Amino acid sequence: MRLAIIRQRYTPFGGAERFVEGALEALLERGIAISLYTRQWPQTRLQLIEPVICNPFYIGRLWRDWSFAREVCRAVKAKPPELVQSHERLLCCDVYRAGDGVHRAFLDERLRNASALRRWLTESSPYHRYVLQDGAPGDPRALRTPSGETSRSL
Repeated sequence: MRLAIIRQRYTPFGGAERFVEGALEALLERGIAISLYTRQWPQTRLQLIEPVICNPFYIGRLWRDWSFAREVCRAVKAKPPELVQSHERLLCCDVYRAGDGVHRAFLDERLRNASALRRWLTESSPYHRYVLQDGAPGDPRALRTPSGETSRSL
């Protein structure tokens, strides 16, 4: 069995990465093959993981997230694992870990005391509109099954 883990920025010191490393050690001990899709691969103590580098060119955070998601989905489609677990917002995963929080709640808190201009600029941002789009991973109203159906269609 092959498991794919997707994390755009993998550093062995982050909270999500420490969670992932603990789980991966246990899986490796049980003979599960693991591919980690990331922009760059740092030296870690987990030498049995196959890094899959997906580092497309980008300018700005919208293009960064969009191009990474597109590149990873292409790579996953080319060599499909049995299970895809992602820490990033993308549609080609079976399990999405919303560890970075729910973006709408983050923005609401951030803008609670903001001026009308700041609120409008943030709400108009292409990046925030991309992250908040209806049906995107991380939207609790759009839980996806491995077959690609959403909770709305079930």
